[in-house]
Amino acid sequence: MRKIFTVMLVMLIAFTTKAQIDSKESKNLKDEKELANTHLQVSKSMEKTRISKDVVFFDDFESLTGWTLEPPFEIGTATTLPATAHSGTEILGGPLNANYDNNQVQVFATSPVIDCSAEAVVILSYWSFSGCESANWDHIGIEAFDGSAWSLVWSNAEWGGSVQQDTWTYYEFDVSTHAAGNANFQVRYYLGATDESANYSGWGIDDFMIFTPEDNDLGINTITPNGLVLTGSTITPTVTIENYGGVAQSTYDITLVSDPAGYSETISNPGTIEPGATLTIDFPDWSPTDGSYTLTATVVLADDANSENDIATSEVEVRGFGFGDVIHSFNAEMAGCPGIETDGNHIYTVYWNPGTAGRNFDKYTMDGTFVEEFEITGVSAIRDMAYNPATGYFYGAAANTTLREMDLKNKTLVSTITAPVECRAIAFDEINNTLWANNWSTDLTEFDLTGTATGNSFPITTSIYGAAYDKWSDPENPTLWLFNNGENPETIVEYTMDGTATGRQIDITTVPGYAEGGIGGGLASFEADGVAYLLANIQQDPNLIVKFYLVSTAKTYSVTLTINDGTDPIEGATVTFDGVDYTTNVDGIVTIADVANGRTYAYSVSMDGYDTATGNIVVDGADVEQTITLTITGIDNGLLSNLNVYPNPFSSHITITNAEKVNRVVITNLIGQIVKDVTLNGTETINTSELANGIYLVTFEGMNGERAVRKMVKQ
Repeated sequence: MRKIFTVMLVMLIAFTTKAQIDSKESKNLKDEKELANTHLQVSKSMEKTRISKDVVFFDDFESLTGWTLEPPFEIGTATTLPATAHSGTEILGGPLNANYDNNQVQVFATSPVIDCSAEAVVILSYWSFSGCESANWDHIGIEAFDGSAWSLVWSNAEWGGSVQQDTWTYYEFDVSTHAAGNANFQVRYYLGATDESANYSGWGIDDFMIFTPEDNDLGINTITPNGLVLTGSTITPTVTIENYGGVAQSTYDITLVSDPAGYSETISNPGTIEPGATLTIDFPDWSPTDGSYTLTATVVLADDANSENDIATSEVEVRGFGFGDVIHSFNAEMAGCPGIETDGNHIYTVYWNPGTAGRNFDKYTMDGTFVEEFEITGVSAIRDMAYNPATGYFYGAAANTTLREMDLKNKTLVSTITAPVECRAIAFDEINNTLWANNWSTDLTEFDLTGTATGNSFPITTSIYGAAYDKWSDPENPTLWLFNNGENPETIVEYTMDGTATGRQIDITTVPGYAEGGIGGGLASFEADGVAYLLANIQQDPNLIVKFYLVSTAKTYSVTLTINDGTDPIEGATVTFDGVDYTTNVDGIVTIADVANGRTYAYSVSMDGYDTATGNIVVDGADVEQTITLTITGIDNGLLSNLNVYPNPFSSHITITNAEKVNRVVITNLIGQIVKDVTLNGTETINTSELANGIYLVTFEGMNGERAVRKMVKQ
């Protein structure tokens, strides 16, 4: 038996060879070749690879080993597409060194019978240099034979679009359900059917292997949180582990540690995990302060055969949210569902080509949990959608003028409106009770709910797929967000209602989980719990749903603090409020605007010569005004109570009575400079004629180090 160590190869970007397609898609479904499927796409490689224990079957195609090949499949030397084999010189090509034909019927390359009767866990792996147009039109895939029937293992529908690999890419699949205990296991690759246009390279396969994994192999799959966390949040970190080995595991440790230090937890034996299964472990709550953290998760399993997948990290930034921040994202059920909208209770997506997807609508909770798929009689192939909160109805069309008014909650068609333009991107204007819509790069046009154009429109310079209305970012000047699908298909751009770009945009390539080549889909906007969000549907495989922060809509209040010494205002005092420093004005006042409601804020007030004052202020549905009195530093009430200092204000002298216990007087100005230092020696009068007019602090020092301070004014 050979022991083969597999490695992961980073995938390279695929490209499309189809001729340029007009961004104004044809009404003919066969010819439209949805623009979303003609841009760069990325094929998926295995992020976690297993280590083989026993190789049941291996074929590097350097010699014929019993494959049954239907033309154009053949085994031969790689010379052009690809230029070289992954190993050796020979590969399985379908076709070999050429693009497949148009109108190709389905054909197969079938492996010899592989005896897996003694195996409990069986893995299929291979290296691929392949290409295929979107599964909407052309097809490649893999099937497995369980001894009685063939079942699908993989198809290019999972690519989510047209792909042409330009490097050898590693794949592996757990085929235990088909192969374990099966003496007659087989695998077959299929090509076709294909349509009448666009040619790709089809299959290029090398180093085909059926193996059983090492018994002991646990690895870290994902860590949460990963990305931005809101200031003040208490979160429950999770670590998802996967059993890449061949036997169930129940005795192991999971550790999660933060850097900088502050969080370190270990959970032992959280549950049994079967081969090929995943397990998500909840860790104790974490309340991080603002800053950047690296979370490192480690799984410790005795005799783990593969240490490379035992450790994973996530990067966490804790701060207040700002425009364009990703609040949440989740994967849709599959690719091909670019339309999106929400009523604030659920998120709905819709498939542009239900014939391929086998469904029309999907429903999710607001956190991305899949609820159900469903149909509405008389409604199909809707693109982007809009929502009217006054009625609870949704609007959308199949890139035509037949606009559907739908009750998605009750899964019914309410009415049909004839729109003045073909509708793909669509948004509802809540203020004017109108819709804005276009198709690819046609003018974005406003019309009422009867389908009558208002006369307002503006040109679109690039194809767009989705639109959303924003009444929150600038309530006096609402805007529209448009999701590019043609030029710069990775951007969401804001426009005024007359079509002028505001300069604000969101780059979706920075979103965690974004796959290179992902492009614009539908858009939606909504408000919840005092925050306005933009909901974007990124077309990749599977589609990625992202919630972006737009702006806080919560009512804010002002906090006004007046600082004095009990008599007069104190200018120049430092007020620290919620971690931010402010300085009092000549009237001793600081006003802090836009303070969020419903919170308790810590403050401190400091000034040279005074004790620092601290406290808390609660903002609860109203502006706050509060006076804070500072105490002069070092006041000794016993000593001060026996002193009598006059006059105040003074001019040429200060007289002190009951000063038997005072031996020194120090006079300073308000910036801390000593202007007079006098030893009393029984004297009760101090000459102050040389002092300039102003405010002074007069410090009296006693025989035993006591201190008393008076603020006095020279006139």
